[in-house]
Amino acid sequence: MKNLFVFGILFWSTAAVAADPAAPAPIPPPEESRRELAGHIFLPSQVVFDPFVTTHIGESTGFGYAAFRLGTTDNGQKTNHDLQFAFLQQTFDFQVAPMKWWAVHVQLGGTVQSGIDADSALIRGAEVGYVVGAGAIFSWKLGRVRLGAGFDFNYSPFYGLSPLTALQASAAAGKVDTTTLFTSADNLNLRPSLLMAIGLHRALGLRLTIDYDHLFSGSALPDTDELNFGGLMDIDLHQVSKAPVGILLGYKIGVIVSGAVAGDNGIEHALTAGIFYTGRRNLALGLEALLFFPRFETNQTDYLRVSATFDLRYYWN
Repeated sequence: MKNLFVFGILFWSTAAVAADPAAPAPIPPPEESRRELAGHIFLPSQVVFDPFVTTHIGESTGFGYAAFRLGTTDNGQKTNHDLQFAFLQQTFDFQVAPMKWWAVHVQLGGTVQSGIDADSALIRGAEVGYVVGAGAIFSWKLGRVRLGAGFDFNYSPFYGLSPLTALQASAAAGKVDTTTLFTSADNLNLRPSLLMAIGLHRALGLRLTIDYDHLFSGSALPDTDELNFGGLMDIDLHQVSKAPVGILLGYKIGVIVSGAVAGDNGIEHALTAGIFYTGRRNLALGLEALLFFPRFETNQTDYLRVSATFDLRYYWN
């Protein structure tokens, strides 16, 4: 009898808990993100690309400063001009992944650049341009590694204003000549790439890339071929602390194998660092800075470009 009494109490207690609408339901674990490896969710970068086949929409706004030394020759006399520019860039991109191993994307952007001192405004003036691009990514997940291959093309015409060229043409003709005041070029880039991402820890990821960039020049300059190698560390402090902060640290080197400065110490270096908000799995919001400095022995030397880009990207998977 005593055993039946105890059994009855346990039965009704269990039934009451099961029927209690206030009892919390178990919370299912979040669905794994397509940019997640070994528990680490990777952040986007404008410099070192990734192999992830996600569906997302993004926007980036960049601004920066560029300076270089331009050598000119007039009647056998060589003169160096130190030119300085400011620029603004706006880009929108959309990617859709119909399958877990394949994604396609499109990009649309624009750039405005202008000289910020008298020499720069006179010699190189100002430029505006836009870019229309498309591409595809194919990649496969192997444990904590994702390997991929990509192909992109970008059509990027630009239109420039060159006051000094027009003045020189007018002086040579003995009359006003504006035929060289405005310049334009239609450039086309083709870029196949090999991509790798490794999840080292839930708070740490590594990205490695190799790409070959061919530029069909729309100006008097020859076409250019460049081989690029990039690496980037991706750190998420939110995985080991309460701070929803992600950090990017990367380096990219480009070797110009043919073109205007091929065989002339044509090496390009790019350093990047970024800070992102990582409080939401489907959102990437942050700032990425870039320091770009090629080194080659031509009339255009000591080139330097510093820029910062605000990135916003929303992911559906």
